Amino acid sequence: MNEFKDYLSTLSITEICLVINISSSIFIFTCLVSIIFAVYGNFLIERFKLEEKYPKLAFVIRLRVKLQHIYVITNSLFILVSLILMIIVNLITLMDL
Repeated sequence: MNEFKDYLSTLSITEICLVINISSSIFIFTCLVSIIFAVYGNFLIERFKLEEKYPKLAFVIRLRVKLQHIYVITNSLFILVSLILMIIVNLITLMDL
């Protein structure tokens, strides 16, 4: 961890901006994958009628459907905040050049 901190301290402002952009892009990608799995998982549950085939899991499936909206909203907010921060970092970097 200390080596990474030392490495970051040697970077210029532009290079730090690039590191932040790459990290934010990976974070946004992860959030998008989470949203896709939440929506597509619900489609698969309905398509294969898992609630009818496995009545013991019905409670878990219903709970998952209720929480799906929270997943989508939370990840969408994370994406929005991340994009706003990326824009701010890029503007600061442009003004600094």
